[in-house]
Amino acid sequence: MAEKDKETRQKIKKIDKTRELRSSALIGSIVSDIQKSVLETILEIERDTVSTPIEKLIKINEISSVLELQLASKVRAEFIQQYRAEIKAMDDLYAGLGYKKVTGYDSATLTAILDFDVDKVSKNLQAYTTDIRDTLSKVILTGGSFDIDQLINPVTNRIDGVLVTEVNTLFAGFSQTVNIKKAEDLGLDIFQYIGPEDDLARDFCRDILTNKDPAIYSIQEIQEIENSGGNGQGLPILQYGGGYNCRHSFAPISRDRAIGLGYEDDEDR
Repeated sequence: MAEKDKETRQKIKKIDKTRELRSSALIGSIVSDIQKSVLETILEIERDTVSTPIEKLIKINEISSVLELQLASKVRAEFIQQYRAEIKAMDDLYAGLGYKKVTGYDSATLTAILDFDVDKVSKNLQAYTTDIRDTLSKVILTGGSFDIDQLINPVTNRIDGVLVTEVNTLFAGFSQTVNIKKAEDLGLDIFQYIGPEDDLARDFCRDILTNKDPAIYSIQEIQEIENSGGNGQGLPILQYGGGYNCRHSFAPISRDRAIGLGYEDDEDR
């Protein structure tokens, strides 16, 4: 059983690593698209010696709108691919644990999650492209010169600081949503909180890991924690653990396995 647990944890780590690589690739592609668009826009404006400043502003707005649509389309396509991969990974993981393939996922629910997540990321990207557009517009109106680094670097830094965290968290949250759905279909209603107990762990996660030995909680106990304030970040703890970029999660576990680890359920107390 211990060997099986180790194998399962290795599979979960592989899923997590694949997710992180896909997230990094998406962010890198977005940054590249923004940089390319800014450079092409500046070159086009500098070569245009005929148009008035107002006409140039209109052109910038048009280019910005096209870029926003292109980025939103890219984000949606990538999220669809990632979410399909998450579903397959969870199917394979549970199959490896000896469970038969369970009921299909509610497509309406998954589509709603996809739409919400894509919209959230797209709105952030829209804010970034708006900042670039406004900066370009100010340069045109004041007759100044374009500083490409000043235009691009702040946006790149914001993407690295905010969007990476957001995309990673949304990907992980969707994966956990699929995981919970599978657990529900299989009748699993207790969860083990797993993840590192180190100096980087949030106080919330450290408490969940150490308040019980083993750190196994019923769905009712998890709901009580949620009702008492949860992780303090406004994200459901069952799906997102300690919050943004959390390295911990609630993993469903069979009652027999939990009792074997020392868990006592309500019936045993």
